[in-house]
Amino acid sequence: MKLNIGNLYVKDVQLGQRDAFEDGVLYINKDAAVAYLKDCDEHITDLDIVIARPGDDTRIVPVIETIEPRCRMDGRCLFPGVTDDVVPAGDGELKALKGCCVTVVAKNWGSFGDGVIDMGSEGAKHTYWSKLVNICLVGDTDEEFERHEQQKCNHALRWAGHRLAEYLGKIVKDLPAEDTEEYVFDPIGRLHNFFYSTVGTGTTEAEARRMAQEMIPYFKKDKVDAIIMGST
Repeated sequence: MKLNIGNLYVKDVQLGQRDAFEDGVLYINKDAAVAYLKDCDEHITDLDIVIARPGDDTRIVPVIETIEPRCRMDGRCLFPGVTDDVVPAGDGELKALKGCCVTVVAKNWGSFGDGVIDMGSEGAKHTYWSKLVNICLVGDTDEEFERHEQQKCNHALRWAGHRLAEYLGKIVKDLPAEDTEEYVFDPIGRLHNFFYSTVGTGTTEAEARRMAQEMIPYFKKDKVDAIIMGST
């Protein structure tokens, strides 16, 4: 399995009336992008795109998601199960916009799992995303059922962020890459018969260590070579 990622480097992002990438500047037709995202999900009630640049006296909060704009060259969707049907991924040829990211921001409320990005001052030294041009997708939804939940899904806004990342990636689909990353993966022999799930919220470091120590002998016994760890 081989994956090629052709990179184009973004120096600045400008909002306007056209979609283009010229001399390192990504131009976004804001009205068209917002209209497209609203048409994709009826639960979105308010949506805006705001640009935050490195060094700005800006704090972005609550950050729900950050996504690098990309597109696939073969027409398959970039985010299976989100921007289209579930299809194989991890191979083929992609284009990626480096130096920027789509940052999904809730307009009115978030949850304890959301993040903060300081674009300037001391806080900027402690986050990778302060070095990128943040294309902030700021929105609200009618998902009132989870407004007072401790940990929210923010489904409509997350999905909108992934759709915008793919939308922006397609702007450079036909442009030559500035450099290319190549990844070659050995095929997976087979998947294990079981998956292991733990409770994360409120788990102490000592408790997490105990659970791992109990699981590891089972993995060794079944000759597990690699583990994919996920978090919600």
